[in-house]
Amino acid sequence: HRIGALVWSSGANLILNLATHWNDGDKDSSDPIERESCRPDFVGMLCPWPDKQSVSDFPFKKEDPPAWACSARDDVVAPTAFAAGIVDAYHQVGAQARLWTVAEGGHRAFDRVSGDGSKWPDHFIAWLKELKMWK
Repeated sequence: HRIGALVWSSGANLILNLATHWNDGDKDSSDPIERESCRPDFVGMLCPWPDKQSVSDFPFKKEDPPAWACSARDDVVAPTAFAAGIVDAYHQVGAQARLWTVAEGGHRAFDRVSGDGSKWPDHFIAWLKELKMWK
């Protein structure tokens, strides 16, 4: 029970859809795969891209998987306001989420080998350890 996803930009939009639209599976299905839940145990989103959507377009629930988001405050492609809105929506329903931001680096802040954005793996792993998803 430590299966999750860590994705960037448009992939973060896809995983946000999964994190808020999962199901428990169909226990009566003859297909063993269909009997399983598609809910990940956690999701990580680097620079979540809104794709012309607003946070209110997603049906957040208390049971949604814990979410970690990071954003560069100067990102004009995936604004920090969207990432912050995701985390706020999680908190409003009582679900677990965390936001980590850096001042600069734009949409590529987290794929650099230097600068504050390059430290995202340390923050993400620390969060996974808090969740007991990392040994």
